[in-house]
Amino acid sequence: MPCIIVITHNNADTLRKALESLVNSELVDEIVVVDNNSIDNSQSIIREFIIKYPFVKGLFLKRNVGFAAGVNVGFRACESAEPYFALFNPDAIATRDWLKKLVEFMDKNGDVGMAQSLLIKPNGEYDSAGGFINGLGYPIEFRPKVNYELLRRVKPYEVGYAKGAAVLIRREAYLQVGGFDNRFFFYYDETDLSYRMRKAGWRIYVVPSSLVFHIGLGSRIPNKELFVLYYLERNHLLFLNKNIKTRLIPALTWSLIGALHEHDGARLKIRVRAIYDAIKLMLGHLVSDPINLN
Repeated sequence: MPCIIVITHNNADTLRKALESLVNSELVDEIVVVDNNSIDNSQSIIREFIIKYPFVKGLFLKRNVGFAAGVNVGFRACESAEPYFALFNPDAIATRDWLKKLVEFMDKNGDVGMAQSLLIKPNGEYDSAGGFINGLGYPIEFRPKVNYELLRRVKPYEVGYAKGAAVLIRREAYLQVGGFDNRFFFYYDETDLSYRMRKAGWRIYVVPSSLVFHIGLGSRIPNKELFVLYYLERNHLLFLNKNIKTRLIPALTWSLIGALHEHDGARLKIRVRAIYDAIKLMLGHLVSDPINLN
């Protein structure tokens, strides 16, 4: 059965319920939790599950390497990643058959590289029903106008990218494209992987009958608004340079104009830093992650 990889960083508020939902899911017999040096109660919760469930494994990293690198670490630790492995967020709640539905679909469709669950917020709104990557390199989410209970009856449909909160990935496809790019650290990691898979000829689907509730709180991060702004700005440019080079110069110009029109000094500073670091990464230099906002 597929190995499930969970990446954590200060997710104690939601982690216990996420893991409880996973251990009670069908087909689950291996869970690898990669902790990115949490300083809250996350590591204690993980150790509780390791003691209680022999099929739960914990990897405790000495520094925060981000989501992309964390998945690559977890993948190497999986014993049952053939033919698939799954990603699951620590702020999500699985329904019992979420994984079974994804596996059944992938078993019947050998050209599918990734299959995503239907992600619903606790209030019943859509978190992700799939999406596409537009010509400027931005991921655009579908926002269906029907109740998700109706959408669950729809057959699986093809999309442009999969969200990593609950997704099944074909090992062959993952290895063919080189796995996640560690440079993305946070945001655009799954967008980049999806783009490369589709370019390599693999297809990506949403399986609406596979339902997962996504709380969406994420990690506890100081100055989270600026943190998110930095990585969205930086990694969008990095994504374009890597995958859609013809759009890089217009996007870089637009980013500079947008930064210079910021009236908030902190936002101006972080956007300029993001552009600078994106260029460094494009040139093959290293940058320090996670960004220090102090």
